[in-house]
Amino acid sequence: MNGWRRLKSLFWPVVILVLAFVALMVLKQTKPQAPTAQVEEKVWPVAVQRLQREAVAPMQTLFGQVQTRQMVTVAAPIAGVVAHRHLLSGERFDAGTALLALSHADAALPVTRAKADLADMKAQIASQKLTHQANQKKLEREQKVLALKKAEVARHQRLLGKDMVSQAALDQAKEALARQEFAVVSAQLAVNGHPARLAQLQAQASRAQVDLEQAQLDQTRAQVRAPFAGRVASVPVSEGDRVNAGETLIRFYAMDSLEVKAKIPRDHLPSVYAALKQQPLLAHYEHDGQLHALPLTRLAGEGTASGVDGFFSLPGALSHLRPGDLLSVRLSLPQQSEVFAVPYAALYGTDRVYVVEQNRLALKKVTLVGQTQNQGQTWALVRGELAPGDSLVVTHLPNATAGLKVSVRETQSSKINQVRAAARPSGGGQ
Repeated sequence: MNGWRRLKSLFWPVVILVLAFVALMVLKQTKPQAPTAQVEEKVWPVAVQRLQREAVAPMQTLFGQVQTRQMVTVAAPIAGVVAHRHLLSGERFDAGTALLALSHADAALPVTRAKADLADMKAQIASQKLTHQANQKKLEREQKVLALKKAEVARHQRLLGKDMVSQAALDQAKEALARQEFAVVSAQLAVNGHPARLAQLQAQASRAQVDLEQAQLDQTRAQVRAPFAGRVASVPVSEGDRVNAGETLIRFYAMDSLEVKAKIPRDHLPSVYAALKQQPLLAHYEHDGQLHALPLTRLAGEGTASGVDGFFSLPGALSHLRPGDLLSVRLSLPQQSEVFAVPYAALYGTDRVYVVEQNRLALKKVTLVGQTQNQGQTWALVRGELAPGDSLVVTHLPNATAGLKVSVRETQSSKINQVRAAARPSGGGQ
């Protein structure tokens, strides 16, 4: 009885749950269906250029520094005081112009001292010659006395045999002979030593003469004059400064010694080497709307992993430039055939471009061979997986990838014709 009551108490909750589940399923089956969203692929508008092959003399933009091949550094020949500083840094001068001078007294004292030393050595040489003459005469006298001493010893020996002199007298005569022999040896040594002593004094005199010439040269160098026309680079001293020997007084350079040192990329070296065998190469620098030619005079003796330094001479019209100035120059390279001129906006990195094929981007590998000028703009010259008539994308897309859908909004085929017209008559857009 109790079990039946428990089942009866659970009947209605179960019924309620079943009815709720049935109602939920009916509502789910009868709810309205939302329309399916249609996702459309985004189309990117791009501008293209119809490619045409060109025969162009490319150029390469180089960044160089002005330097001089004739920088003169004048050092103080002696210690002294700077008496005159005629020019300041940056001033120009002509050949023979007085630039700087040390005190005349400081420069004259070494000359006076050197003259005194030379005069002293000449006097010693003269004294040595007179001494040699006296030694020769002394030697002659000593030799005569020696002969007399020998005769006296012989006489005493004869008289001793006749018992006319004592043995003590003979011994005294022999002692006097020995002393005289020593005197002769000393006199002979003085005479024989003359050539060596004279040579020593003459060497000292030669050294004194060299010191005098050096002092006179230093005296001349104490007055700094320009050996050529040039410009003062720096003057680290002022009037009244006391300088030591070897201290820098002034630095200057010749006006015709200015040149530009620029690194030529290693990729362009083969064509540069080949061109130099046939004709000189030129770089161009634009200043105040005027284009100046800078001939390539030489290449550096050593190269690096990035290239070789080239040295370009500066014309007189650019003499206002100073060593250390940075320049951007354009080097004209030998003509390249079968290349395409494209804006730099079309390049991705240095070796990739995109063309439009069936309204989608297609990746093409290229090689950058140089640059050219088009309407005052710098364009790249490339060759690679391109063909005439390809539609090159010149709009730079940050998200560019192969297969991206695009729409062509502009054709720039006329611009490539402008490049051809600008490049062919001038040999590379110079």
